[in-house]
Amino acid sequence: MNDDPPRAGLGIYAGLILVTLTTLAYQLLLTRIFSVTMLYHYTFMAVSLTMFGLTVGAIVVYLRPQWFAPAAAARRMGLAAACFAVLIVLSFLVHLQMRFVPDMDIEDLPTHFWVLAFNYSLLALPFVAGGICVTIALTRFPRQVGSLYAADLIGAGLGCLLVAIGSRWISAPTLVLVAAQIAALGAICCLVKTGARRLRWLSFDVLVGLILLTAWNATPAGHAARILSPRWVKNRLEETPIYERWNAFSRVAVRKASTEPKGWGMSSRFRPKEPVRQLWLDIDASAGTVLTEFHGDPSRLDYLRYDVTNVVHYIRPDSSVLIIGSGGGRDVLTALHFRQPEIVGVEINDAILQTVNDDFGDFTGHLDRQPGVRFIHDEARSYLAQTDTPFDLIQISLIDTWAATAAGAYVLTENALYTSEAWQRMIHRLSDRGVISCSRWYGQNGPGEIYRLTGLAVTALRKLGIDDPRDHLMIVCRPDDPRDEGQPGLATLLASRKPFSASDVETIERAADQMAFEVLLSPHAASNEVLARLASGRNLEAFFREYPIDISPPTDDRPFFFDMLRLRDILTCYRMREDTMQPATDAFISLGLLLTAVFLLTVLCVIVPLGLSIKKAPLKGSLPLFFYFSSIGLGFMLVEIVLMQRLSIFLGHPIYSMTVVLFCLLLASGCGSYFSSVMVKDAVRGPRGPAALATLVAVLLLVGLAAIPQLARFDGETTPVRVAIACGMLLPLGLVMGIGFPLGMRVASHRSSDLTPWLFGINGAMSVCGSVLAVILSLCFGITVVLLVGVACYLSAWFSFVWARQYQGLPTGTSP
Repeated sequence: MNDDPPRAGLGIYAGLILVTLTTLAYQLLLTRIFSVTMLYHYTFMAVSLTMFGLTVGAIVVYLRPQWFAPAAAARRMGLAAACFAVLIVLSFLVHLQMRFVPDMDIEDLPTHFWVLAFNYSLLALPFVAGGICVTIALTRFPRQVGSLYAADLIGAGLGCLLVAIGSRWISAPTLVLVAAQIAALGAICCLVKTGARRLRWLSFDVLVGLILLTAWNATPAGHAARILSPRWVKNRLEETPIYERWNAFSRVAVRKASTEPKGWGMSSRFRPKEPVRQLWLDIDASAGTVLTEFHGDPSRLDYLRYDVTNVVHYIRPDSSVLIIGSGGGRDVLTALHFRQPEIVGVEINDAILQTVNDDFGDFTGHLDRQPGVRFIHDEARSYLAQTDTPFDLIQISLIDTWAATAAGAYVLTENALYTSEAWQRMIHRLSDRGVISCSRWYGQNGPGEIYRLTGLAVTALRKLGIDDPRDHLMIVCRPDDPRDEGQPGLATLLASRKPFSASDVETIERAADQMAFEVLLSPHAASNEVLARLASGRNLEAFFREYPIDISPPTDDRPFFFDMLRLRDILTCYRMREDTMQPATDAFISLGLLLTAVFLLTVLCVIVPLGLSIKKAPLKGSLPLFFYFSSIGLGFMLVEIVLMQRLSIFLGHPIYSMTVVLFCLLLASGCGSYFSSVMVKDAVRGPRGPAALATLVAVLLLVGLAAIPQLARFDGETTPVRVAIACGMLLPLGLVMGIGFPLGMRVASHRSSDLTPWLFGINGAMSVCGSVLAVILSLCFGITVVLLVGVACYLSAWFSFVWARQYQGLPTGTSP
């Protein structure tokens, strides 16, 4: 080992911060892009391909050490950072032009796999260059590994802030160009103190070119060219929308719609009397809502009476109404038509609110200015926890319907409205005459959503002390429409705080008869044995176990309403692909294909090169180090994704969760890495290293078993307060999690400097697989189980650390 290793200057630190800032910013932006160009269940793939690219970059440094000698470290970092900037733009532009193939028929699986693998490899290329840059910094300046690793993590945390703040004003594709500019600036910083004048000027040219491209894209000519707009979305050719807005949540696009009145569950007896001017507003090219022309006369909206989603208004006139997910305002218009005196629309997506009430306010009639109407920008559970106002009617009309159909693996998109805890809160906010109206798809061959929704309502009612939930439930269905073969039936479940009266039942039955609807469940009758058994509330646990699909009520620990496949059914899921089971089976198939692709690419690009280049002497006795870096790589990713999942429920939206978790964990881990220099100095011999890892395991257990369960107590706080509470929980956790990597690197470099890139690659490879494994485990066993597996990984790291120090021939508890 070199007796006098080089020291990193200020330019190296600045370059490293800017490169890692770009890395995390681009990763977050890809989650936003994937939800438009591909499917929701691939958004978390951005985490996996980021780690994969960084890992391959580390392997390149390991395999070609002569290219990355310490004397040339700054120059090579600058070159890698410049390549990072260029590859971001090139790979991203190619991805925007590609067609994704999500069909899950058996004959299409090979095509789907290769398209997925190509996309994965293409978008991982920039991260390979970024990984080379980061690996050089962390392995060629061993005396400063703690502070450099801190700079690495702090830069990544700042990348989260860039996306969170920038997304309010700049579209995601444009932010990709901004991220590439930052990488080019990082290249210049790395090259400042080197003699590589041509390379420095080349990096400057790249920066200027990216700035000009961004400026041109903002001009009318650049906007018309749409070079930064996806050509294919959700496997269909994108038509130019008449309006488009991006934010941190979604892309909102407005398109022309037919003049035939639009409804989700229109009666077969409805006959349009006059055309209705409408616009179609889609969210991420899948979930949709309608903007309706309105000039203040609710009587012209008579067609809304024929929609099964609105039957609750027949039995609850003169009510205070809470609409969860106000969207384009259709449910607000319905409440106005039924002359409801007080209407509150809660919408989490501020881009939708601005589109409906501001940008298209003249078209929609400025619903926010209508007497008795209020719009609230908040997450529904958070709002319900904050308000003391009782409501006579809470309406949930197909929230997340098409988004859920595209949601698949759910890690970043699952809605927390469909859990037992959420429904208990909603029932608590009902007045004595209050009713929850919730509409979901209902197909004769696939009624799983309504069955699960019924079980959810029954469980919530029983937990609130209602022994006979049957008297509190009614379900009305619009059967499959023969005029639209692709449209399944739609059912609306009504759940009341008090038993439905005979008058309520009679009114619903009369309305159903007039509209050709079917009453599937009432206090006196049920259309099938399943609904009757569910509504009884008796011995449901055994019934849930025996039923062919999983219709048990979701909880906050397993908030996956649309996942109805059990682990034992995965191999036979093709037999269950009917109607509402389609999203669940597609999700598991997609996860299986992605896990296969990730595993094969990891083997080909990481394991095989390492195996072919093994030098027996340096690797002798390195097995405990292999286990150590594998454990902390897998453990960090499992814990990170668990926290994203759980805090998504607490903070109200996945983008809040991802931003807060990544920012806090990375920033705190950076600080932990920096302050670990005291422990790193005696990591080879002293007792502080094992003690620090034991503290990490204890803090993880404390957070998982004590802190996370207490989050529900603060659901009623405002969003800033909930963010502050989440940060208070995450910061100490990140502080101790940041210690593990520099501790292991110190022990590894004491043995052989040639080992460090190899171990960095192993750490990254386990993180790549861990990102997919975390999703599968949470789907099958719940979020808490994944956290406990993460704790077990860090416990394994503690044993491996002690084992590794014994290989040095030193007592584990002695001081030097």
